[in-house]
Amino acid sequence: MPAVLNWFLRFLPTNPICIRIIQGGSRRSRQLMIRGAFLGVLILLMLMMLMLNFGSGSMSLRSLATSGSMIFASVSILQVLLVCLITPIFMAGAISHESNPRTWEILLTTPLNSLQIVLGNLFGRLFFVLALLVATLPLFMLLRYFGGVPGTAILGSFLIAASCAILVASIAVTLSVTRSGGRRAVFVFYISVVLTLFLTWALDRLLRTPIPGGDGAVWTTIMTPLNPFLALEVLLYSN
Repeated sequence: MPAVLNWFLRFLPTNPICIRIIQGGSRRSRQLMIRGAFLGVLILLMLMMLMLNFGSGSMSLRSLATSGSMIFASVSILQVLLVCLITPIFMAGAISHESNPRTWEILLTTPLNSLQIVLGNLFGRLFFVLALLVATLPLFMLLRYFGGVPGTAILGSFLIAASCAILVASIAVTLSVTRSGGRRAVFVFYISVVLTLFLTWALDRLLRTPIPGGDGAVWTTIMTPLNPFLALEVLLYSN
């Protein structure tokens, strides 16, 4: 294999750190339980809302489409919420373990450069979160049979959740690189994610201004791209 191609592939496809993390995490029952609980909660919510909306008997096509869009909105919001809660759990190891000075000494003796080490830690742990999001796509595609759920909305919801996971994971790897590790750092990181979501949501409510003649509609604020729930709200309820 050419040396240039081998150097390029080590950024992700054949990165030994990424492969080690994925292989090791795939064998752990704890992460299997987390992935199963993630999908189970989404499936349970979908089934409950289907029973509530369709348990009354025959419905018109308009009602089916309306119910499908409502269920999709609820499941999308829950998906982003679970991603915000689960991603710090998957990335906790990057903060607590990789920040160990002995670990970094071993990594620095490998032929990998700094960028390959950082990308290996990032995408090796982020792989499990992105795999969860891909696993939820069949659930969303199922709602398309009821109508009222365009494919662009499904893609947008997936991209918002994936972007949120990448941002949270990048912050965790940054803490690992700066060697600001330990259990206290994991706790502070988790609380910071929750506080950031709450503060940006609260500031958005304070900064919102109504659109003249918009029948209750409001303008988006500078906080909208900083909070995945606000971005999802624009995607789902902009009409």
